[in-house]
Amino acid sequence: MGKIVLTAALGIATLMASAAIKPTEINTFTGELDGYVYETNNPYLVEYFMQDNQEDYTYNIYNSNLEKVWSYTGYAESTTNYSMNTDIDGDYFTFSQYLFNNDDEFEFLLQKSRPATNPDYEGQTEVYGFQLMQSNGNAIIDLDFDQPLNGGSSINFYTYQLGNGKLILELKYYHNGDHYIRYMYDPAQAGAVQLISKGQMKAYPNPVKAGDMFRISGVKGITGATVTVNRMDGSLVNAFICDATVAEIPTGGLSSGIYLYTATRNGKVLASGKIVVE
Repeated sequence: MGKIVLTAALGIATLMASAAIKPTEINTFTGELDGYVYETNNPYLVEYFMQDNQEDYTYNIYNSNLEKVWSYTGYAESTTNYSMNTDIDGDYFTFSQYLFNNDDEFEFLLQKSRPATNPDYEGQTEVYGFQLMQSNGNAIIDLDFDQPLNGGSSINFYTYQLGNGKLILELKYYHNGDHYIRYMYDPAQAGAVQLISKGQMKAYPNPVKAGDMFRISGVKGITGATVTVNRMDGSLVNAFICDATVAEIPTGGLSSGIYLYTATRNGKVLASGKIVVE
């Protein structure tokens, strides 16, 4: 299991006042301590340990007074967040507080799975959607995919913070190739998500040697799209109109480091990610 990252709350007094969160003083920890709550004002310890079924985990969140403020048993998905103002490696977390909305509840992502409905995958499970859950039990997002993911597909979640306050929520998975599904999410309108693109893509080579060509292929509608490359501080490095089915980004003159690329058309994000230049 990956590192657990948590987001701190508005404050202990505010948190203790919440009807959904009732602190209980503890003396010892029984599981692994690792991580913090993402996008919060106060530090929280996160404890987790595996259940006897070897599938679920119990997560306990403690405030700075070592009081348990919330507990959850299941399997929460870890996420990596990128923004123009974050560190180059991105922020890895499992629980957040203010990334997806402004209330005091903790948010986390869950995969929706069930026994495979395709007879070719009999005896296996399939992922058919995901949920963005809150610590009070509410589902901010509850989406089903057009087609379930079979064959043991494992989803990796990413968020990209845009300058307009909105988020791109991206799901990447491997099934006979790398695939992605991207949604636009507005924290100001919690629950409002819009499918913006999906497909199979390649972004290569990555890392790329300075001076070599970086290419993006397999993106539907990229011909005629605007491709931009930004430094991690948000400053623009390059912008051009893609005139082919494969976008080619020159790296000559780029210093070693990490850059963000985005391909947009008619206001929709077709592809986005990072370029590692060596």
